[in-house]
Amino acid sequence: ALAQLVEKGADVNAVGEDEDGNQSTPLWWAARGMPPGYDDEGELEGEEETEMVESGLALSKLLVEKGADVHAVGKDRYGNPSTPLWWAARSVIYGKEGGPALAQLLV
Repeated sequence: ALAQLVEKGADVNAVGEDEDGNQSTPLWWAARGMPPGYDDEGELEGEEETEMVESGLALSKLLVEKGADVHAVGKDRYGNPSTPLWWAARSVIYGKEGGPALAQLLV
């Protein structure tokens, strides 16, 4: 759905808020969605994790190609600031699939 919006000209640097009022961009969320392999219900494994990584990488690539700000700072649910590259680095540190590819895309 987001990819279709981007292809139709949606603002790739639009800032949205989560339920706690923390602001971030679509690229921040795409990068955040990859590491460290968790969803709201626990650790992801196998095909589920692979699908999440592949979709996160594809969406991140599309957003960067369309001009997303790779330096945009977002905040997690605790209000801690971070960038998409920070999430990529975290993926690398945790040895998660796709981390190096995401980091390479963002630098």
